[in-house]
Formats: sequence, C-alpha cells, structure tokens
Amino acid sequence: ETVRPRRQMLQRALGKTGLRVSVVGFGSEWMERHTQAECDRVTRRCEDYGINVIDIWTADPVVRDRIGRSLKGHRDRWIIQGHIGTTWQNGKYVRTREVAPCRVAFDDLLRRLHTDHVEIGMVHCIDRPGEYAEFESAAFQGFLKELKAAGKKVVLFSFFEFKI
Repeated sequence: ETVRPRRQMLQRALGKTGLRVSVVGFGSEWMERHTQAECDRVTRRCEDYGINVIDIWTADPVVRDRIGRSLKGHRDRWIIQGHIGTTWQNGKYVRTREVAPCRVAFDDLLRRLHTDHVEIGMVHCIDRPGEYAEFESAAFQGFLKELKAAGKKVVLFSFFEFKI
C-alpha cells in the first residue's frame, strides 16, 4: 500500500559530500524482532514519506539479509550508512578495530545488501577509554583509506563521548 503524505520529507545537504539526506532516517535497530514482511513494510513506508537514509549498525546476518531483500530493486532510493567495527563472531555481536574481522564484516554487509558500496561509512562506537587510540592506529586508518580508495564509501563519521 502506497501512502501519499501531505508533505514530502525535508532534505539537507550532508556537508560537502553532494548527498541530499532526509532529516529523519530509518534506524534499523530492532529489525531482528521483525519478519521479512514487516521489514518490507517499514522500508516502503519510509520511502513513501521521503526518508532516504538507512543506518545499518548490526552485523547480524539475518537482519542484513532482511534489509538487503527490502532494498533490492530500490537501492537507488537509499543512502546507506554502514558501520565499520561491528562484527558477527560465533553467533554474537563483537565490536572491534581489528582489521581482519572488520574487513570480513564490511564485505559481508555489502554482499547481503546486494550493493558494491555504502554512501556513509560510520566508525562504530568510539566511546570507551582506549578506543580512540585503536581508531588512530596505522592498521585501522589504512583499512579506512583502502575502503575509500575502492569507492566503497564516501564519508566517515563517528560520535565521540568521553567522560572525565
């Protein structure tokens, strides 16, 4: 069912990237609790309202597959923010800055979403003591530069919270 909203969602320029993003995005957290049909309905409803940004933090393969199926045939309507540093190891979410598991997880994200890139690569959760140093490490920075050079992402963001 297509909904015809009274107003189209506002969009804004995302810095100097050339991207126009909706002021409200689809945060895909909790999609593991929903069926494929529900994921499809949420995705279509977002499109109906002009929401064009989706944040995919989870490395859960079931959720990534659901979102990938929902975006199939609609990829050109979405700006995907994929998190770098979220991995799925032994059936559980693990946050890391180790390059090898980050590479596997990022390639998995692209494969499950049926795409060759994300528009926004977000470095996931730098909010514990020592994580900024891990982020700044030559190995991790090299990995991020590699992704950017390959055109797999456009811009990097992270949110920092330090408690003193």
